[in-house]
Amino acid sequence: MSANPSPTFEVKLPTLKSDDYVAYHGTNTLAIMTARDHGVTLPKTLNFTERTLLVYSEVVFLSSELIKIPGLNLGIFCNRLVLGLGRACIDVSGANGSSGTSDHIDGVGGGDAGSITLYVEDPSPDLVTNLTLKAYGGDGGRGFSQAVGTGAGGKGGGGGLCGMNFLLPYHFLALSSISRDMTALT
Repeated sequence: MSANPSPTFEVKLPTLKSDDYVAYHGTNTLAIMTARDHGVTLPKTLNFTERTLLVYSEVVFLSSELIKIPGLNLGIFCNRLVLGLGRACIDVSGANGSSGTSDHIDGVGGGDAGSITLYVEDPSPDLVTNLTLKAYGGDGGRGFSQAVGTGAGGKGGGGGLCGMNFLLPYHFLALSSISRDMTALT
């Protein structure tokens, strides 16, 4: 893996000739907005420097079974969400902490999870069963153990939030706080 991988999304500001794609880089947010027919594709590896990625598109394609961005936030707002391989998992879980060493006996705490927000206007009937969202805090690292003493294990990271909103014909179904259990509101 190279030290500075190229960014997943090209930097392009709107112009009078073509304003069908905009990538806005804020301090902590990257917002992708497009009206392109082919929509936006999210590959397995997303390279961006901001803490939050927001995607606004008619169609969003998940081209891998696992989209993993540890500890970051992802918002997808679209008409259709297409799972390119039939199933997909979006994982924003925090990184695991490292174990203690003889120099530093305490384990390092796990990283906090990010959050996932989905708004899909026209979901496929099997989207809820074929899309998995994960936002778990990272595991704390093990403490170093030796004959003289034992280091403390690192604390686990804080869990994140996952939420999905689907606009269904004649019904509105909102699923929120899915990090550990699912609550349905009608």
